[in-house]
Amino acid sequence: EKAYGTLKEALEAATAYTLVRVLPGTYDKGEMTGANDSTPCRAIVPGKARLVAVGSPEETIIKGARSTDASCDALGNGPGGVRCVRLSANSTMRGFTLTDGHVARTSLVSDDNGAQGGGVSASTQGTIISDCIITNNAAVCGVLDNHATRNDGVAFYGSANLYGCIIDGNATGSNQNSYYSSAAGIEIRNCTFGPDETVNISVTQETEGQR
Repeated sequence: EKAYGTLKEALEAATAYTLVRVLPGTYDKGEMTGANDSTPCRAIVPGKARLVAVGSPEETIIKGARSTDASCDALGNGPGGVRCVRLSANSTMRGFTLTDGHVARTSLVSDDNGAQGGGVSASTQGTIISDCIITNNAAVCGVLDNHATRNDGVAFYGSANLYGCIIDGNATGSNQNSYYSSAAGIEIRNCTFGPDETVNISVTQETEGQR
């Protein structure tokens, strides 16, 4: 094993099948960038790698950042916004609180995921999120975020499997869903969603669910 000074350094050195273990603390420094994504992230987990907290979600926090630019929207999305986590294909994240994540764009653009997912962007198949608390994030179109300026998923929009997670603090307006999935074969097990279940879950293909 090798110790690193920052979360960014550890993930930049990670490759497929690497286990990155994270000590308790608040991780609110450093930015990583990915392809086809104008929003920087505190953490980008490589394909088939695992990001695992050593302590509890309450004591292991990944914190994004609001935009302070004059052009930002009412939720704090815009230039300078930082997402919490981006998960690459077949990667895993376990045991974190993700909060205050925002996106750097205020509108959707083709071939750019920069408007999606203030908490987590997980747009590829095979990703797993377990034992996480995801709260008080923002985006234009959500992938595990908690406030959105568009409809569809304000807490989940994508294809990650969820196990034992808490997703709350969602601003669910008309036709906005805390969970939205158009992918087949997604599993949601032992998860707790916010209180307004009339607009909380929308699944357009077969999904295995146990809440």
